[in-house]
Amino acid sequence: MARRACRSAQKYLLGCVGGANCHPLHFVVVACNNCRSTGGPQMKKVSEVPIRTTSERLVYENKFARVFDNDVRFPGEVRGTYLKLQWRAPYSVAVLPVLEDGRYFLVRPFRYASNSWSLEVPKGFGLQGLEPAEIAARELAEETGLTSPSLSCVASIAVDPGIIGHKCHLFFAVGCRATGAPTPELSEVFGDPIIVSGDEALMLVREGTIVDALTISAILLKFCLGFNEPSY
Repeated sequence: MARRACRSAQKYLLGCVGGANCHPLHFVVVACNNCRSTGGPQMKKVSEVPIRTTSERLVYENKFARVFDNDVRFPGEVRGTYLKLQWRAPYSVAVLPVLEDGRYFLVRPFRYASNSWSLEVPKGFGLQGLEPAEIAARELAEETGLTSPSLSCVASIAVDPGIIGHKCHLFFAVGCRATGAPTPELSEVFGDPIIVSGDEALMLVREGTIVDALTISAILLKFCLGFNEPSY
């Protein structure tokens, strides 16, 4: 990674992101007005895949995912193994619900892997033959009882490309209003949701109360695009 030095650099955000395996990743975002490069390696385009699979070995599977422990060849003809997780769903979605007054609606699912409650945006797996927007609207209604007149995809995110190539489509659902009761799946357990302003959501990220990677991505993207006024 190229290093950058700036006397006016200021730490802006410190968070803790938990991936699918709940392994914490600490990160710092630095606001800098006069950054200058101090050197370092430059990214180069490559014409071939530098890590090649020599044999694929399936070690576990169920109706949700498959786990591979593949034999691979690294650059320099070095041999080794690489763990890969593959969801059976073709994609997943995550939805940031923005109410008519501009505040955010966050759900509180219990996460078995971390044995804890988590503040998150609604999310779920996609289905073959259905568009991501259809799944996003369905997950929004199932987990919150809300509907939105304006649902827009703002990004496609790889949550942890080091182990999984699965993409999650991130949506903003603005102008949300309650049209029914939540109808979660039998395997889903939810506590009480919370409704917060954009500033309050950022504070929950900074203090480590919100640790879900997709939820942090949604909140920070909304911050970048503006959250002071409803956008519907």
